[in-house]
Amino acid sequence: AMVVSILPGHQSPFFFAIGIFSGYLALSGNRAIRFKKKVKNFKTDRWISGIMAVSGALMIITPPIITGSINTILTVFGGTGLFFAIRDLLLFRNPSKLRKQWQQLHLGKMSGAYIAAVTAFVVVNETLPGLYAWFVPGLVGSVYIAYWTRKVSRPLMRKSLPLK
Repeated sequence: AMVVSILPGHQSPFFFAIGIFSGYLALSGNRAIRFKKKVKNFKTDRWISGIMAVSGALMIITPPIITGSINTILTVFGGTGLFFAIRDLLLFRNPSKLRKQWQQLHLGKMSGAYIAAVTAFVVVNETLPGLYAWFVPGLVGSVYIAYWTRKVSRPLMRKSLPLK
């Protein structure tokens, strides 16, 4: 999406921003595997999350400034990206918590990147009308992510409960 969005005759800041969002999910989801072991340097991870935070904020505030109205799709994706980026930046301050959550982060973000790809396919091929194409894959995928995140985190919760 990002490469095509900057080609002559295809320029689209909208698709460039959506590309940053899906790229963030794939990159940070892949890098989450590193958190399984003790990580001392989060510089690259902070950059990735920082870029997403700035992009997310711009996705929310730019359309009202330029057009005078809110863009629903950019607001939802920008808000989601901003939320995830801020959560990541806060987690980088607590490496022990980050280490415990590496699997949930990896699973959630890689699944999110897959959902972004499915959403792009549905939108481009017009298999669902209007906003449904943008949001139905995410809603279905969120249920999937919630199910597997709970399933993966249950053994962690059992380990942290005091034994009688």
